[in-house]
Amino acid sequence: MERLDLRRLTALCGDYSIHIAEKLEALPRGARLEVVVDSDKAQLLEDAAATIVEAGLARIVERKTTPRSHHVILERA
Repeated sequence: MERLDLRRLTALCGDYSIHIAEKLEALPRGARLEVVVDSDKAQLLEDAAATIVEAGLARIVERKTTPRSHHVILERA
């Protein structure tokens, strides 16, 4: 499983979907991508994941939250 850690990324517009889409497009169908953000950015990641799902690029397989981070695992469509 690939991992995209966005905890150190500063998104000017607060939208992670471009970064996630670029990473997903480099993966073969069925591959999984774990995206990680700081816990206070969980809603931004959820919004970006919803955009990716709506675009048909992936489906959400799992969500995990720890006190410090939020994770969404996506499977490439």
